[in-house]
Amino acid sequence: MNTPIASAIMTIELFGMYYSLPAGLAAVIGFLVNQEHTLYDLVLEEREEKREEELVDLI
Repeated sequence: MNTPIASAIMTIELFGMYYSLPAGLAAVIGFLVNQEHTLYDLVLEEREEKREEELVDLI
């Protein structure tokens, strides 16, 4: 969802300060790898596909 800082903070809150460095690194790496692909994009694509299928069914 492109929220690396929030992800790192959640990990620290759940697992403690011992995992702060790995959580930060994982959040930054994950953000860089998936920067162009978000959950919202996938949901929008699925909605468009369903609408197209519904239109085809109506015709």
